[in-house]
Amino acid sequence: MTAIDVAIICLMTMGLVIYVGEPLVRRVSSRPHRREGDDATERLLLQKEMLYVAIRDLDFDFQTGKVDQKDHAELRQQLEREAVQICVNSTLLILW
Repeated sequence: MTAIDVAIICLMTMGLVIYVGEPLVRRVSSRPHRREGDDATERLLLQKEMLYVAIRDLDFDFQTGKVDQKDHAELRQQLEREAVQICVNSTLLILW
């Protein structure tokens, strides 16, 4: 191998590293700075999503006969109240 071959291989390797690494560096550096309330907002949004999943699962259990109509109505109403409260809290936190 000549010096020219080694130089070409090194240049190709550096080009490949830059080609692969540049998007990763750009993604990390372009992230917006986090505010204090971001963690609380993310937590509330996660809780809301979990409640939506619980409502969907409850409806499925009702349709398959695992839950009777009275229990379904009571549990769904309770889950909906919690979801509304979380939506209100997250909206107020985002606006604040």
